[in-house]
Amino acid sequence: MTTKNTPARLRARMTPGEMLRTMRNLQEMTQEDLAKASGVSQPAISAIEGGLELGPDRARKLAQALRIHPAILLFPDLEPNAIAGGQPVVAPKRPASETRAAVKSRPARKQARALQKAE
Repeated sequence: MTTKNTPARLRARMTPGEMLRTMRNLQEMTQEDLAKASGVSQPAISAIEGGLELGPDRARKLAQALRIHPAILLFPDLEPNAIAGGQPVVAPKRPASETRAAVKSRPARKQARALQKAE
């Protein structure tokens, strides 16, 4: 018996409307529930799920009601590694002098800036 290798990560192609419907269903919300929570009308939600373009303002309102980031709705097919040319996306490390713990107050920030200028 031969087995076929499958990719480790399969991704479904989704439109913003399909992602909205998926996130809404995962939250076990009806369109009416989402309309009340977001302030976006139920007919508009239905139209977006049916393929109407989703703008950033509505995406913010809907995402807030769904407790997700708006980019999840606006860019459902975005592959983070594609942006970085296939390299893993990693936030750059900040020098210890720039961390919040190092510069908690205004006087401490002024001192940190003065030290940076002196260097």
